[in-house]
Order: sequence, then structure tokens, then C-alpha cells
Amino acid sequence: MGVKDLYRTWMFLFIGFAYYSNCNLTRYDQYQLWRVRPTNVHGFNLLHKMAVNEASEVDFWTLPVKNTSNIDILVHPNLQNYLKKQLHDAGIKHNVIIDDLQKNIEKERNTISDEGVRKRQKKPFKLSQYHTYDEIQWFINNLQTSYPDKCTVFTIGKSADDRNLTLVKIGTKGKMKPAIWMDCGVHAREWISPATCLYLTFRLLDDYQRGNTAVIDLVDHYDLYILPLANPDGYEYTWTNTRLWRKSRSRNRKSRCIGVDLNRNWGYRWMEGGASQTPCSDIYAGAKPFSEPETKAIADFIMKHQYKWTAYLTLHRL
Repeated sequence: MGVKDLYRTWMFLFIGFAYYSNCNLTRYDQYQLWRVRPTNVHGFNLLHKMAVNEASEVDFWTLPVKNTSNIDILVHPNLQNYLKKQLHDAGIKHNVIIDDLQKNIEKERNTISDEGVRKRQKKPFKLSQYHTYDEIQWFINNLQTSYPDKCTVFTIGKSADDRNLTLVKIGTKGKMKPAIWMDCGVHAREWISPATCLYLTFRLLDDYQRGNTAVIDLVDHYDLYILPLANPDGYEYTWTNTRLWRKSRSRNRKSRCIGVDLNRNWGYRWMEGGASQTPCSDIYAGAKPFSEPETKAIADFIMKHQYKWTAYLTLHRL
């Protein structure tokens, strides 16, 4: 299958029908996204206390860390007046970035609605659009078919809900070369992350074939390992249930709360700061380092090939 065939045979989207009419989708009517700017130590400490408070209903899209000038927070409509006063008293300025988050979510979903899916069935896989886990798997597997000399696709493990962790290797055959790792989609709700990984993967393969000298030089001298979706369970859950879900979907012992923040489940400096031991927290670090099948699979693969690595890149939404 050639490049044109890959673009013209996109017929897999009918699977998405069930996703977009799901009545279980969490709504965010009148939720507001604020950008806050602490101007003194007292203001910074107040925001930090909110961020680590397990009972806080403020969703920090940007965690308050030193030298962070702008912090984005999602505020429940019932908290908005109270929080305005708290911020004012602490000398913290804020701007409303999104007035009603639900409207933005509906605008986003208009491009992936039932009608939209039907219209896209006979059209190519668009890298400018978001796609479900199954659609992404289809696209990745067809890259190997289209670029067999430069692309190898394999599974390095399974997620908690038994989805594949699919890795793409881009490189020329021959002697062993230094390697670069890139992963995306660690936080489920950051759809732009796996979308970016898919775009970069395709551009590297297609631009090599088209004779781009910079890409040829890169691919000829390095092996690139790209994991477009490190948290497939959480990602899929953002399509079917809760758009702002962040963690994985593993079951926690002795807690009704689901999932672990995979970005805080690594062994290096585990639970030293910016993480929680409470399973209901969005920054729950897990019961122990590498407790999650996703992080363990990544770590096992990297350690197995540890002599090769030149760089480790992980893509997140700012």
C-alpha cells in the first residue's frame, strides 16, 4: 500500500459512531478556565495549597511551581464568586480565558459527531483532526505497510484494560545507531500530544521518502522510537465518558477511585514532591514506583536497550 492508498482507504471511522452519541459524557456547563498570576509569596503559597489539597474542587491545568508566572485553573461555577474574593484578598490577578468550557467541548465534538464521522468515512485520515484509540492503531499499522524500509511497528506491553502500547521505530537498516525516545499521551485529556506524535511520525517517514535532506540526515544517523499513546485507556475514556480525565484507568486497592497519574509513577524521585498518595487525586503517584503496566512496559523497554539512548522526549500540553 502506497502513500496515496493509505490516505484514500480510510474506512475505519464507522467504529466511532458509538462514541459520540454516548449519553454518559460528563458536562462542564459554565465551568470557567482562569489564568491566575501570583505576584507575591503569599499568593503563590495559597495556590500551591489549593493544588495539593485533596478536597479542593479547583482543577489545576498548570501546577504552581517556582518561576511559573501564569497558572491555568478550571473553576466550578459554584466556586467562582468565592474564589474571586480569595484571589483578590491574596493580591492574585486573574483573567477568564474560557467563559463556558462546555461550549468549547461541544465545538470540538462537532468535528467528531455522528454526522461528521459519516462524512469522513470516504475521506483520508486527517492528521489535523483528533482520532480514537482504534483509529490511531489503524493509522500506525498502515504506516509500516507504506514505509516498510524505514518503519517498524511493535507492541511493548499492555495497558491496565488490555490495550496495546504500540511503538513505532523509524530508522534505516544496518548498523546499530544512537536512539531517541519520544512518548505522547501520558495525560489522557491532552489530545494535542498524541496528535502531534502522529504528525511528527508521518512527516519523518514521508519527508525522508520525498528527499528532505535534514530528515534523511537525522534518520540515517539515529533510530527514533515513538510511542504515540502511552495512556490508551485514559485517552479512550476521554472520548466515551469524561473529556477532562487525566489519569490511567487501573483499579486501586482499598479505594473506589480509578487511575494513576502515569507522569508521577516513575521511579526517579518518586513521591518527593508535586504528587499525591491519595488515589482520588489527579496527581496520585500510584502505590509504588512503576506500579502501572504502562510505565513498567516503557521502563522495561528502555532499560533493555539502555546503551543506545541519546535523548528522551515526552510531549505534554503546556
